[in-house]
Amino acid sequence: DVQLNDMAWLPDGRGLVVMFYYFSWVFGRGQLGFISSGAGHVRPITKDTNSYYDITLSADGRTLATVQQRYATTLYLLPSTGFIGKPPTPAPAQNRNSNFFGWASNSELYFGDSESLLRVSAVGSSKTTILSDANAQIISADDCGLYTVLVWGGHGAGSKVNIWRIGKDGSSPLQLTNGTLDAMPRCSPDGTWVYYSDWHHGQIMRVSINGGVSEIVPGTDVSGMNHAGGFDVSRDGKLLVSIDAKPAENAATNFLALVSLDASQGPRRRLLDPDPRIS
Repeated sequence: DVQLNDMAWLPDGRGLVVMFYYFSWVFGRGQLGFISSGAGHVRPITKDTNSYYDITLSADGRTLATVQQRYATTLYLLPSTGFIGKPPTPAPAQNRNSNFFGWASNSELYFGDSESLLRVSAVGSSKTTILSDANAQIISADDCGLYTVLVWGGHGAGSKVNIWRIGKDGSSPLQLTNGTLDAMPRCSPDGTWVYYSDWHHGQIMRVSINGGVSEIVPGTDVSGMNHAGGFDVSRDGKLLVSIDAKPAENAATNFLALVSLDASQGPRRRLLDPDPRIS
């Protein structure tokens, strides 16, 4: 469950100072440790919620220098028409332990607070805990008509990350997907389908809001193209848009792929050339 990213021998050869990387379902963090020449296991030097990068040892091996990294995330609510000039100020609704959010309604937001799912008013005046799970990680959630869908890591499936459905009050949880790393749920406007990214296989999938067997969204799996990032479903439910990449010798070329979701017409797909800086 760790990855060694950097290392340095002590001058007397009795062991290594290493930077090892912890992984979670949302982010990783680099920590410093020591591996004795004869022990073969890592003894932590640092053990905190910051992250560290790079290792430099003094000539006598008594002093260690490293770079400490801290990350902060801030939510902004932007007008759909865009803005010119001075950027908007941060949104009143904030949650310091969240990396992702989702809309609960036009006036409320969901935050995945690690072990809890919170519903917060957009003006920041109220905050309600909908669901808590100290043994897993609730990453993000979104509104799906009569239900809420969420990304739940490590709940009932070891280290797997899956999509679940719950009632608006957090009741009656139902596991919808069974992959290794399923994320980014998007609901169809009528609330019957949940579209999501299978990050393990690089595919866009969908499953019924009532559960069942997941399927690849027709028209999204094309030979010679890789699903490279985000996707979304149009407000009328007729189109799916995704960022797809065409591999090349030096660098991949990104496209916006528009796929028809109208089953009566069959999968139709066309590519748009976006700004080349798109990611």
